[in-house]
Amino acid sequence: MTEQTIPQPVAASARIQTLDVLRGVAVLGILAVNAAAFALPMDAAMAPEQSPFPLVGASALARWLVEVFFHQKFVTLFSMLFGVSICCGWACSA
Repeated sequence: MTEQTIPQPVAASARIQTLDVLRGVAVLGILAVNAAAFALPMDAAMAPEQSPFPLVGASALARWLVEVFFHQKFVTLFSMLFGVSICCGWACSA
């Protein structure tokens, strides 16, 4: 039988700083996408066009910016970075 090793944290010198920074940016982008859902009732968050709160002025602009520049892009980025982390960790331990 093979001997199993106990997983240990990665040493700071072995971490890829660029991946850590990109992962942090992705988490902040996901926070921006979900911020409206945190503040609104569930029905309004799921269907903003039916919200009792009108989307006019700065609210409409902010909603448009999040939809165009943030929505699904940061979730995808975070997912890819998570996959890279798993692949790099697996390849390094082999």
